[in-house]
Amino acid sequence: MGTSRKPGLPVFGGVLGHLGKGPPSLDEAREQLGGAWIGGPDIGAVVRVVGGLAERVGVVVHSSPTERDVWIGAGRVQRIEPGRIVPTDPVDPEHDALVADARVHASLSAGDPVVYQQPDGTYADGVLVEKLRFGSLIGTADAKVVAVGFRRIAPRQADPPS
Repeated sequence: MGTSRKPGLPVFGGVLGHLGKGPPSLDEAREQLGGAWIGGPDIGAVVRVVGGLAERVGVVVHSSPTERDVWIGAGRVQRIEPGRIVPTDPVDPEHDALVADARVHASLSAGDPVVYQQPDGTYADGVLVEKLRFGSLIGTADAKVVAVGFRRIAPRQADPPS
């Protein structure tokens, strides 16, 4: 019986770095980007996390009926019960950009044409294949799939009429 190897894909712009050797599998990329997207009405809200060792201010990047994923800075996300967050005003200039990025990502759906930032800083066209909590799997023009953090994805604007 032969062994089957899951296809690898590059990950960049994600929340966490890949800890293994070589590109992660699709399942590893899904896990790295937080798992399945559920969504919720308070994505992009600036909140204060209370009831723990230290209060923090962050931005809700994903929500479900029972939990909120709050970006608390430096690429870190904390999963928190809704009762432990309180709406607040932004305290860091980065919060405004995070709010915009989280709302843009929330507005995207599978099949949408997107642009994404590549590791070298350039942008490329793609199609959103699967939306995850902290990013998406993007189909590329050369028939590959890449995992991209939500801050590195935007809807592709329609081509101007000629």
